[in-house]
Amino acid sequence: MTSQSASLPPVAPVAPAWRMLLPLTAVTLLLLLGSYWTTVSSIVAIWYRSETFAHGFVIAPISLWLIWRIRAKVLALAPQPSWLGLLVLLACSLLWGVAELAQVGVVAQFALVAMLPATVWALLGNRVAASIAFPLLYLLLMVPAGEVFLLPMMNFTADFTVAALRLSGIPVYREGLSFVIPSGNWSVVEACSGLRYLIASGTLGLLYAYLNYQSALKRALFIVVSLLLPILANGVRAYMIVMLGHLSGMKLAVGVDHLIYGWVFFGIVMLALFWIGSHWRDPDPDWQAEAAILARSEHAAFPLWWGVPLLLALLAGLGVTTLLARPYVGPPPSLQPNLTAPWQQQAPGVNDPRPAFALPATSLQQVWSNGDARIGMYLAAYSGAAGEGRLVTSTNTPFQAAEERAWQLLEQTVQPMPIGSVKQSLVRGPGGKWLLQQFYLIDGEQVANDYRAKWLQLRSHLLGRHGAGVAVVAYAPADDALRAEAQLAAFWQQQYSTLAASVAHGMQR
Repeated sequence: MTSQSASLPPVAPVAPAWRMLLPLTAVTLLLLLGSYWTTVSSIVAIWYRSETFAHGFVIAPISLWLIWRIRAKVLALAPQPSWLGLLVLLACSLLWGVAELAQVGVVAQFALVAMLPATVWALLGNRVAASIAFPLLYLLLMVPAGEVFLLPMMNFTADFTVAALRLSGIPVYREGLSFVIPSGNWSVVEACSGLRYLIASGTLGLLYAYLNYQSALKRALFIVVSLLLPILANGVRAYMIVMLGHLSGMKLAVGVDHLIYGWVFFGIVMLALFWIGSHWRDPDPDWQAEAAILARSEHAAFPLWWGVPLLLALLAGLGVTTLLARPYVGPPPSLQPNLTAPWQQQAPGVNDPRPAFALPATSLQQVWSNGDARIGMYLAAYSGAAGEGRLVTSTNTPFQAAEERAWQLLEQTVQPMPIGSVKQSLVRGPGGKWLLQQFYLIDGEQVANDYRAKWLQLRSHLLGRHGAGVAVVAYAPADDALRAEAQLAAFWQQQYSTLAASVAHGMQR
């Protein structure tokens, strides 16, 4: 009679190269994180201060656990260096260098995190990397990205809520992201966008699909549903919150409790998604059996010389920035736009918008009037010197967006003007409505698109300059938005050439 244990496949032997490569891989990854610590710290800082991206703290432990689950299969493979993995590592390292020169933080963060699986791939080889491909790629979720979807999701939430309210027979007056119903006023702010739900659902959905399905089609379908469902659910959540407030006479769901209701609702939705998904769950693969088959492969020795090209590829990005980045060391720029008549300068008002641009070399805010037209203008110059902030970043805003109670974004578009396209925002603040227009001046070019501005900064570095530029924000009272837009258009048509010439002269100091 044969015992049950005798029927199990034999445990695969561990390739001798693993005894050296496991500690070598750990040391190499620590060297990578230490060498690019500035980017690492920027990622961790966002995790710490943003609830939306706090999940980043658990991504690496989850990836390590996923690898530990299949350790028998992985250790049965013979690790061999991979030239393809080395080329991917080199490409990611160079991409990091280019992103740093162009000051594109999210691309630099993605490039750095992508270097982690690329390093494992280059060290351990194609077969090992393929066996743990999902845990390695799951690390990319550590990057705090997705804010580009914030405004579209806020608009969708507002569209959905207003449409649902009207279908319920409740009259609604909408103005951008704010709307009024008979019982009170509501506004869709960043916390209501549903971005947190989308990121959380996507992170959990990817993990659930990997653990519970073996079919690529099942995984793909579940991931798509886990990304679409939170967007729809957030619209339903917003509608329910407004209805709770409306039916309770604005006593329920009008404070922090509506956020609590939102997370409870999201939890119920996710539990329902996982419960439904469990009905199509595939059986777990037999890792021990796969490991026994893989054990028949030859275990070759690992070449020690491989560490040299690996180290060169890993540090290539730092070499790019060292060679091409030339911090500006001259005097700070001078911003003194001398606009021409009939425009007259006056002091900014107490309730004027206050643009928030971090750590410029110098900044200036002025107000100009011409008859009944009143145009405010804010300039923030970045010379490229060490210690300055970044000219183009999502944290730089044309108004104090963090003060949600004081300032509310109603609408944001890209608008053609006599000088070219500008990024236009309609906001409501303590002084009423304001129309704001924003663009950049980089190497004499006017540009409103952030990606185009980043390219101009990168080109400036490659040509031996410093990526200097000026952010320009102009604003006008907008009780009549069309009239305010016409006033801004007239202002640019009359004064832009003078402004651009004075800025160019000041930046050449």
